Amino acid sequence: MVVQPVQSDGCTAHGASFLAVDSVQSGVGDLVLCAREGNTARQILGNDEDPFHAVVLAVVDTIVHGDQVTTGPGPGG
Repeated sequence: MVVQPVQSDGCTAHGASFLAVDSVQSGVGDLVLCAREGNTARQILGNDEDPFHAVVLAVVDTIVHGDQVTTGPGPGG
């Protein structure tokens, strides 16, 4: 999956996109939480020999930043 980092508003692009293995069956346009460290990716996927650097860990439903609440683009958003 091609992942685009975003700022805390959940929408504004922040930095370069990267490839991540999707471990949670997320879809196009979902706001996701990723780990960008090879050892973490291999532990989540269960194989120490896999050459992965990044993995999708979760689909984000809501972001709360101070008084601002942002709902992800899923069924509730």
